[in-house]
Amino acid sequence: MQILQGFYTPESGEILINDQFKMSDIPLNTWRGVLGVVPQQIQIFSGSILANIGFVQTPEEAQKVVHFCQTFGFEPFIQKLPQGYLTVVGEGGVHLSGGQRQVIALARALYRNPKILLLDEPTAATDSATTAFIRNLIEKISTERLVLWIKPKN
Repeated sequence: MQILQGFYTPESGEILINDQFKMSDIPLNTWRGVLGVVPQQIQIFSGSILANIGFVQTPEEAQKVVHFCQTFGFEPFIQKLPQGYLTVVGEGGVHLSGGQRQVIALARALYRNPKILLLDEPTAATDSATTAFIRNLIEKISTERLVLWIKPKN
C-alpha cells in the first residue's frame, strides 16, 4: 500500500499500469490524484462528520456531501450518530467506533471519485451488517474503477 501510494519506491522491479506505463513515470501529484485510500490506521480529524468526508467549507459543499452520502448509502450510518452529519467526532475519532471510522474513511475516499481505490482491510472492525454494506457497495462501484482490496488471510 505504501509503495502504491508513492511513499516508497520498489527495491527492485517496477509497477506497470495497464502493462503500458511505469508508475515511476507518472508525476506523484497526478498519481495521488486518481487514488482513493482506506488504510488500516484511519485518520479522523477533529470536527464534524461533514468535514471528515468532504472537508466542507461552504453550505454548497455540505449539500454535495449529503447528496453523495444519500446516493451511495452512507446516510443510514450517519443518521445513527447523535447529531448526524454535524456530530463532532473528536481528535482521532475518539467518539466513533472502529467500524464507524471505517465507514467514514470509505465515504471520504469515494467522495473524491477516485479511479483507483486502495482498501486495506476495510471491514476489519465492522459488524456483519456494515461488512455486508461495504462489500455490496464495493461490488457496485468496481465496474467504474479499479479496486485493490487487501484482506486478511483466513
